[in-house]
Amino acid sequence: MKNRFHLEVFLTALCVAGGLWLLSLIALKIDFLNPFVQSLRDFEMTDVIFSKLHPTDLADTNIVIVNIGNLPRPDIARQIERIYAQNPKVIGLDAFFMKEKKPELDSLLVTAISRSRDKIIMASRLHYNDSTETFDSCLRSHPKFLAATGFANVVTEEAQGHKTIRSFSPKEIIHSVVENSFAVAIAKKYDSISTEGFIRRNNSLEDINFRGNYQHFYTFDASECLDTSINLSVMKGKIVLLGYMGESLSQLSLEDVFFTPLNPRPAGRALPDMYGIVVHANIISMILKSEYINSFPDWLELVLNILLAYISIWGFSYLYIHRQNWFDSITVALQLLIPLTILFIQFYSFDQFRFKFSMTLAICAIAITADGIEIYHEILKNWIFRTKKHKEESNDEQ
Repeated sequence: MKNRFHLEVFLTALCVAGGLWLLSLIALKIDFLNPFVQSLRDFEMTDVIFSKLHPTDLADTNIVIVNIGNLPRPDIARQIERIYAQNPKVIGLDAFFMKEKKPELDSLLVTAISRSRDKIIMASRLHYNDSTETFDSCLRSHPKFLAATGFANVVTEEAQGHKTIRSFSPKEIIHSVVENSFAVAIAKKYDSISTEGFIRRNNSLEDINFRGNYQHFYTFDASECLDTSINLSVMKGKIVLLGYMGESLSQLSLEDVFFTPLNPRPAGRALPDMYGIVVHANIISMILKSEYINSFPDWLELVLNILLAYISIWGFSYLYIHRQNWFDSITVALQLLIPLTILFIQFYSFDQFRFKFSMTLAICAIAITADGIEIYHEILKNWIFRTKKHKEESNDEQ
């Protein structure tokens, strides 16, 4: 009897797995469900915690962000000159100057970059080869604007129709040469010890522990940085990041802007909420403060999901066989209580310890376990019994 019970639990688990597979197919095939599925795919439970951060929380005063807006090259050069005069520790320039322009436009910028070369990190961009599924080249500004670089590519799900940033690649290898990300290169120049500790984690992708939007950092608009009446001494000894944040901070632009978990509308988002340069600022802040997001390895997370789902199926099957009169009422309560408990643990772990894990597979399995048990016992089991009986009767007749 004991072996038979375990066999029935296993067969029930197969029914539940089949149900999950069938539901996933239906969700993908039915057109009117696509927006709903897309929204769910672009949402994680931890987004709720991030979206509740406020501009006054967790400010990082070691990073200064400067908007370059739509300034021409000579004005960007003047920004760099003014910033360099404040003696910052690192200057990060998230802008590309791929082509030469007239000498009167380029000369000031060439001089400014050359003068600050001991402190400046410029952005590069990795080119992804779809056929080889690898990065095969690194694009940099024109050689006349020579400086150390870090790639500014971000990890998004743009191919699925959205541009949400939750993680980043710390480094990539291009033809046996290691190229650090823009944020890692800047952090390493500012504090090599903290950055080496981060690099030793050796993760191909790192979740970003977002501190907040640009309100969480010292921020200067394009015109403010050029205004000689404005005191920029706050930049001394700091990391200063120059990048595009719209023509001005008061005018939202949809260029180089992304959805993040900090979006005030975690699901069904309307407008992206963070410029790329601010994303880099959040990554740098995370590295320097060693405040990482940790998680289970993928294989262990999958094992835990399957194990929890199987234990639930075992428990529900026991109730169905030994407490059938109470089965419906108890399972309804458990199907609500267990997922809520799991979600609470997820929220608490992330909020208090920045430990992230997903039990979505287990929760979905638990949600349909009761139906899977009834399908097995009332349909599949009876079909197996009738098939076996018919086979025995056929053998007897022979």
